[in-house]
Amino acid sequence: DGRWGKQKPWNQIPTTFENDACVNPDLVNGLLAQRDISRLEKDFSTADRLLEEARTAPDGDLNLRIHDESRTWRIWTEAPPPREIFHERTIMGPAEQCIAIVEKYEPAKANEVKALLLKFPGREYSILKKLKQNYIV
Repeated sequence: DGRWGKQKPWNQIPTTFENDACVNPDLVNGLLAQRDISRLEKDFSTADRLLEEARTAPDGDLNLRIHDESRTWRIWTEAPPPREIFHERTIMGPAEQCIAIVEKYEPAKANEVKALLLKFPGREYSILKKLKQNYIV
């Protein structure tokens, strides 16, 4: 079969809805499959022509980026596609978690818990475990 035989199918890597709507994935997959056949038959001029046809298949100023090794293709623009913004959660340590639990369920005991945490450093996790058992479970 050689280098281009028994290949896995081509897959599109999604970008933005607007960009992906500018290309017919069946057309691109068909052109790339025909290119695979041309490469298998060692007709490299046809394979190059099909590659260029697939690359310029999208409407407008868009082009495709084709990755032979991973058998993937995607719409290519100079600017990267927008990414979802994930807001970082504030990560609280065990002492802060203890104080937050007590302030939520029994605010009058917050100073008592703060004093316990200061009196027994290194025991924050065991205090947190007890607080969770008493208030959350």
